Amino acid sequence: MKQYLSENTFSSPDFPVAVTRLRQRPSMPPHTHDFIELVIVAEGHSIHQFFTGENQAAYGLLQGDCFVVLPGEIHTYKESENFVIYNVSFKENVFCNLLPELKQLPLWKNFFESAPSQDRQKRHLLPYEKVIAENFLKKIMQEFSCREPGFEFRIKLALLEVLCIIDRANVVPWQPYASGPYSGILKTINYMEKIKSQPFKLKYLAKMANMSVSSYTKKFRDMTGDSPCEYFIGIKLENIRLDLLQTDLSVSELAEKYGFCDTSYMIRHFRRRLGISPLRYRNATKSK
Repeated sequence: MKQYLSENTFSSPDFPVAVTRLRQRPSMPPHTHDFIELVIVAEGHSIHQFFTGENQAAYGLLQGDCFVVLPGEIHTYKESENFVIYNVSFKENVFCNLLPELKQLPLWKNFFESAPSQDRQKRHLLPYEKVIAENFLKKIMQEFSCREPGFEFRIKLALLEVLCIIDRANVVPWQPYASGPYSGILKTINYMEKIKSQPFKLKYLAKMANMSVSSYTKKFRDMTGDSPCEYFIGIKLENIRLDLLQTDLSVSELAEKYGFCDTSYMIRHFRRRLGISPLRYRNATKSK
């Protein structure tokens, strides 16, 4: 079994932090490591498998899920589809004197203290929360690339921001892979991602998942922390955010492209989730 070691992961033993964005293969062999690994699912879905002694458990992972693998724990991914993750690897000593304050966060107790991996909580970032967390993770990778004076301090600040975002994210239960509700809801999420410019039809999605509307809505919120409609709007807004950076389409053209009948309605949702209007987001991001 492969073991990932600190000496091959961190560029300096005095600053044990590394952030990578990886597109996973459909499956990979079980492995372990001697450092903490915080995982944020950026795209797609997969099955996460934990091994404890002779026991194993498999759980579904969706875009926005966050969890931790502690040193010595054995895990792997299988049946991955378009599965992209951020691996945030670090050791506690990188925070030194900040540990007493960090350990007051609910996240620290739930993620980083030694509970069995299958009993540890999972957090789920809503689409706009994931965007904010990703921006800090990209900043960390940029700081590592440039290595200008003070880069280690700036990386610590950005990593603390990521931990604070995840700390306030929704706590959601691990969903066993064999669970019927999980596979049905996963099917509808895949459908939402493909029809992002079309109208939202709750009854159709519930039927696709083989559930009643009320059961589908409840289980969807239990799994993602959001209602199906809010989640679908989040998918649309994330695509609008990307198009603001990658195209010259106007705000009204983007609203029409992604099925918003009212441009001002789209702008309100965008501002509520990202804290800034679409036009100001485009101008501020491109100016950087």
